[in-house]
Amino acid sequence: MKEKILTIPNDEIVTVTDMNTITEIKKTNISYSAPPKIKRIDKKHYVDVETGELKEYNGYDDYPNDDHHKKKSRKDNSQSLSNTRRCQKQVIISNFIDKKHTQYFTFTYDTKKPDLTKAKNDMKALMKHIRRKYSKAGYAINYVNLIQTQNDGTFHFHLLLYWNENYPKNSSDEIKKMWKYGNSFHKPIRQNYDILFLAVYFVDGLTSSQGDKKKTDIAKSKKEKGAIKQARLEDIPAYSRIITHSKGMEKAKTEHMTYAKAMEKVGSKKGIDFGVFEKMFQNGTFIQQLYEYYAL
Repeated sequence: MKEKILTIPNDEIVTVTDMNTITEIKKTNISYSAPPKIKRIDKKHYVDVETGELKEYNGYDDYPNDDHHKKKSRKDNSQSLSNTRRCQKQVIISNFIDKKHTQYFTFTYDTKKPDLTKAKNDMKALMKHIRRKYSKAGYAINYVNLIQTQNDGTFHFHLLLYWNENYPKNSSDEIKKMWKYGNSFHKPIRQNYDILFLAVYFVDGLTSSQGDKKKTDIAKSKKEKGAIKQARLEDIPAYSRIITHSKGMEKAKTEHMTYAKAMEKVGSKKGIDFGVFEKMFQNGTFIQQLYEYYAL
């Protein structure tokens, strides 16, 4: 287990997200090192207050009123990516709570490269096949599916399955054989709280950063690996869904309270991860987020 990096005072207000077996505590600190240098006009435009020049936000070109010239790839749509990352991480952690019910697969394509629509349809067909086969035996299965591209532009999928009871022993091999377009892999979940780190891996690279389209196995850190994955988002249209999940999945519950009350809510859960996220924006705003995770 990790040790705390920074201590949050007991009287500080924190955001507490209850995700069943895992609880997230987050404290956000915002400071301003300089007065804002821009003034927002609308969602596309802002004014540089020093020069009075009207400018456009990143992601729009010289024709902001033309729908064909808006944000072109998922990489450009940083706000949507950030929202996707936060929401989908919470969905995964809230619903995948028992390792005996959880399976994690990766499906790749061979040298033949389908377009995005066909790739998504292939995955839909696979999910229908899986559900149809096992529903006859009385199983119900929820899922979360992530589409990504490799350095050569070939799509691949990460798939999480959550069964209504312990998954059948032979199901991993049977499901891998259902994929007819390339390689398939299954990775067992060792501990229940490992779903936190798997959820973070699932959404890794879905926030705006700098990176080149190259192989992730050359990355020297998780941050660099995420940047490489994020750079590959240029192959996916701006508003195309990267992560999809089955309907009716439980949503996380978020509340605001003092840190002392949050620790009472945590109860007997053990700390499994502590960290700090910091970012300085061009307008002089500095954001620091302290986060703590506790699990049964």
